[in-house]
Amino acid sequence: MRQSQRPKPSASLVMAIGLLVGLPHTVLAEKPSKPNIVWISCEDISPHLGCYGDPHAITPHLDQLAREG
Repeated sequence: MRQSQRPKPSASLVMAIGLLVGLPHTVLAEKPSKPNIVWISCEDISPHLGCYGDPHAITPHLDQLAREG
């Protein structure tokens, strides 16, 4: 006899459930005493960006991040 196999939950379903479970904790949590830090990492990017003076590079979001960050 074959056992009935239940379908595996999709990754998006698991992520949605995780967000719904964790959301009340983040809403009710106290404000952090330390600043939040965002670490942006990427590969194969050269220093050819508008914020570094390259006239051919059109990178408005990175330029704004460089100005305000």
